[in-house]
This record gives sequence, C-alpha cells and structure tokens, in this order.
Amino acid sequence: MRSFLFSKKSCPSIRVVKAFAREDYEQERFEKQSLESVEMALRARGIKAKLAPLVEVIVAAGTCLVLWYGARLVLAGSLLQASCWCFCFYLGKMYKPMRELSKMADTLSKAAIGFERVREVLETEMQVRGPA
Repeated sequence: MRSFLFSKKSCPSIRVVKAFAREDYEQERFEKQSLESVEMALRARGIKAKLAPLVEVIVAAGTCLVLWYGARLVLAGSLLQASCWCFCFYLGKMYKPMRELSKMADTLSKAAIGFERVREVLETEMQVRGPA
C-alpha cells in the first residue's frame, strides 16, 4: 500500500527512513502528530459548539433587559413607545455582528493551527550539514 501512495520520485525521504530502519519510529511520530491535530480540531469544535449558545443567551438577556427597562420608561411617560422599538431594532443590528463572530471561531482556530504548523517548519534546523 505504501508503494501505491508514495512513489520513489515523489518522496525520496522514504529511502532514507528505510536505510536507517526508522519505520517504526516515524510511524509513531506520525500517529502522535495526527492525534494532536485531531485533538486540537476537536477542542476547536467544542469551543465553537459552546460559543454559539452563549452568544444567543447574551442576545436574549440583553433584549429582555432593554425591553424591561424601555417598558418601565414608556409606562412612566419619559420615553415614547416608538423610541423603545427603535432601541430594540438597533439592539438587533448590534447583535448580528456578535453572532457572526461566534461563527468565525472555527475559522480562527484553523488559522491558529496553520500558523503553528508554519512556525514549526520555519524553526526546524537542517539535519544534514555540509562541511564547515
């Protein structure tokens, strides 16, 4: 199966791994990194799953608070009913970007993971060094 997935031209480091009999080590390293990647993705999905309902609760609580306070002011005669509805409309417009940001949590976590991978590659030292 490995010969089907990787040709000698596309992945010359397979020959190096085989030459030094490091297949088991490389397999374990690959499985460990894959597991870490899956765990990070699951953590990001968990945060995303918790963030959306939290934002909805904040939206509902904020709307209830504005309606309650607005209704008190309308009943007291210090605020017009139309002004109260206008506040509710503006509140709805304010919450829409918050909802969109909560949906972007997954995108941001994927970007952070990608940045981490790029950083690891850039910080890797060359294994083979020429004569100094």
